[in-house]
Amino acid sequence: MPMTLDCSGNDKSSLLIELNIRKKESNVKQKGRIRAFSATGSILEDDGIAIAQGVSGVMIKGFEIRDYLSSVSNAITADGASHIKIINNMIYNVFSGIYIGNGKNVEISKNVVKDSDFVGIWIAADITDSENIKVMNNRVTGITTPYPEFGGHGIYVIVGEMELKNLKGSENNRVIGNRVRKNREWGIALVEDMYGIPSNNNVVASNIAKGNVLYDLYDDRTGTGNIWRSNIYKTKNW
Repeated sequence: MPMTLDCSGNDKSSLLIELNIRKKESNVKQKGRIRAFSATGSILEDDGIAIAQGVSGVMIKGFEIRDYLSSVSNAITADGASHIKIINNMIYNVFSGIYIGNGKNVEISKNVVKDSDFVGIWIAADITDSENIKVMNNRVTGITTPYPEFGGHGIYVIVGEMELKNLKGSENNRVIGNRVRKNREWGIALVEDMYGIPSNNNVVASNIAKGNVLYDLYDDRTGTGNIWRSNIYKTKNW
């Protein structure tokens, strides 16, 4: 049976989810799947670990998620959540790695995402703004599938796929100290969405991005206030 993480109670400020990835009897390692409840109590079926809208104060730490290739699913998803930490997880042979949508004050650090299909770590805003996301000291390698527009990338910051008014987008995020290597398309990317909403005021610094097939660093130059500094790379598009 999959492990169920109940985040639907009134006290969502102190929930800590922690598991030693070497613990062989773990359901996570054997099944590669976890179910979690949203703040409204509805169960989320599509992702490995899913923390949904309205949930806050959750740490996802020390999980191994592997061999989970369900189409259009992520190993870890936080959608509309805030004050979330995703730390020290091992993710491999999955469809997509870590997805943060419409989130605020999220830390993604010291995770390994490798040998997977779609995107390693991606940040999007398609209903509300996504901001103050810290992506730090992760290792992303071997993302292989060049889906149209945003597949095959290591770390990808985009707005989303919905046309909404007054949406500022993905902004004030930090992508720092990551190692991003040998991915099929771009290593680290900042791009606007299909409706022309850019990603603004992001900092991409002190990353090592090498051996990515198209570009190690990619910026479509539509955003304002984005800072790229002290990165180690071989190729970029500007």
